[in-house]
Amino acid sequence: MDHALHERGSAGPARGMRLAAPTRKILVTGAGSGIGRASVEYLAARGDHVFAGARKERDLGELGRLRNVIPVRLDVTQPESVDAAVARVRGLTDT
Repeated sequence: MDHALHERGSAGPARGMRLAAPTRKILVTGAGSGIGRASVEYLAARGDHVFAGARKERDLGELGRLRNVIPVRLDVTQPESVDAAVARVRGLTDT
């Protein structure tokens, strides 16, 4: 696969990068910021269907505006939050 860095502030793949057809459903934790957020933006721009796990309401709202992204309330330090997120993803997919 051709690896390229995102341009700072870019919501999509770096210029010149080939995009793959949507074939995967992916859950990303820590999607509110940093590497998690960048991963969500990259994968969604590729066409993957991304479940974006985040704790903050503001982050969930922003994630929900991205194409191919379904925000999921998720705090990985709380077992009941993890269980609820898994149940939501399973309810929205065939797995």
